[in-house]
Parts: sequence; structure tokens; C-alpha cells
Amino acid sequence: EHKMVEPSYQELKDSEIVKKSENGVYVKVIAGESMGVKSNIFTRTPTFYLDFKLDKGSSYMQKLPNDWNALIYILDGSGIFGTE
Repeated sequence: EHKMVEPSYQELKDSEIVKKSENGVYVKVIAGESMGVKSNIFTRTPTFYLDFKLDKGSSYMQKLPNDWNALIYILDGSGIFGTE
């Protein structure tokens, strides 16, 4: 349906990105939603683009639809992912 739609670009300054923090977990919601807040960015295809920072010892479970793929890039530290 949207195959030949003209591409578009949305630019946000850091001050315009929705942010939330609680219990040592900080998230910038660039696209999609997390921790009860939703980005102002329009995506034709449902997308989550989230920038998390967690204090040592904190944890957070981000729910995703079962049929989605995910990419996680860790800059420092380690994590446990999935249900296994």
C-alpha cells in the first residue's frame, strides 16, 4: 500500500525527544513508546527506537510484540535478554 510513497524526514533536537526516568532506569523515546510515554515521531511502519541508560543494579523489561525482531547495542556493561 505504501510502497511508492515519497520518503520523508523528521528531525528532533535532544530537547524535543520524550524522556522518562524511574528506579534508576532512564529512556529517551526516539520512536515508539516505553515506560508509559510515546514519541512524537510518525513512523509508517511500527517502530521502537529507544535509548536506555540503567544505573548499576537496576532492571527494566521492555515489552515487544511477539512477531517483532530486536537489536540491542550495549556500550558498557552487560544484560540479560529474552525469556530463556
